[in-house]
Amino acid sequence: MHLTATTRWAKCTGWAFALLLPLLAPAQQPPPSKAPPWTKFVRADGHANQIPIQWLDTPEGRFAHSIKIPNPVPADTGYRGPKDAKAYWEHLCATEAGNFVFKTVDKVDGLLFLRHPGHPTDDDHRDQWKLEAPGLQGSWQLKMRGLGEWAAWFVNPPWATYAFIEQPRPEGGYWRFFGYVQDKAPMQHTSIDQPLSRYALTWRGLRRPNDRELGISGAEWIILDRTNGEVLAVLRDYYLTGFAMANYRPQGLQWLNAFRCPFKRKVFARLGDDAEWAVWTPRVLQPHPYPEILKFVDEQTGGKR
Repeated sequence: MHLTATTRWAKCTGWAFALLLPLLAPAQQPPPSKAPPWTKFVRADGHANQIPIQWLDTPEGRFAHSIKIPNPVPADTGYRGPKDAKAYWEHLCATEAGNFVFKTVDKVDGLLFLRHPGHPTDDDHRDQWKLEAPGLQGSWQLKMRGLGEWAAWFVNPPWATYAFIEQPRPEGGYWRFFGYVQDKAPMQHTSIDQPLSRYALTWRGLRRPNDRELGISGAEWIILDRTNGEVLAVLRDYYLTGFAMANYRPQGLQWLNAFRCPFKRKVFARLGDDAEWAVWTPRVLQPHPYPEILKFVDEQTGGKR
């Protein structure tokens, strides 16, 4: 979470390379994946296009895809150009992607992280079809795998000053994570029957006509008010793969280094996108000031920081 000068330079260089390479590389279409494409599609309230039924395998997935947002993508993308991956991706970035904040809230103690992206493998990221939102899920491949360790991106005063983060438990109920202070206090957790958070963060994949066939995947982060279902913000991005060097990734398919839409340079500046969810969320759900959070941590940990 602390960026050294070398890390900042590497991130800046990575952004520049990612933005320049599509312009230098010849237009190409990624080859078919070894995995079969999706065969069964269903309607979901939150989508203009049908989505693969696999995306609704979990309660968290079904809820995410049921959310109706204020600026849904249309059924028709409006693209009328050649069947070219780069041109189609640029069109989606220009007409549909972006940071859409409809309402902000201040003095937020914590939030419910409704849907963990999992920890995809290298093979998952080389598969054209397997992951629901491969670009978005890519940043979680090596993200802290211990119970609640990822929550340090949200709970770690003074850099990340939510008092707690909640998350569904696979066996039922919820975890509540709290008390972490880097180099001073470990992350603590407790099991609760019901979440107390008014606000929630979730994500979902998008399906656009002929997108995955061309090595394009879309995804949305969504922040909502659980008391009335109001959507407060949406972060929508499209990812493009199929341009990786042949001697680096066979056939050019590698979602881990997929190109992101250019708008993210303005939203995240030099921070990159490896923790975009942790950088973006506090801009919408603004935490309490640091002294108040520190007081809460002291109460929860008995002053043992």
